[in-house]
Amino acid sequence: MNSIGLENQGWEAFEKNDLPKILSLDARKWISIAGRCAEDFETLARALDPHPVDAIEVNVSCPNLKAG
Repeated sequence: MNSIGLENQGWEAFEKNDLPKILSLDARKWISIAGRCAEDFETLARALDPHPVDAIEVNVSCPNLKAG
């Protein structure tokens, strides 16, 4: 059941559709990012930089990626 990987809508849709809702909440904002290589994590972290998030969780433990 967990072999489908990390399905998601992509950054552009997340930034447009979900991030504004998350940022409007009166709570701490933790965003989880995942990627296939170091550059993916850097790109996503930099894309979040202008947004007022409290923490970024970096998912580096998913076994469902090509490289394991």
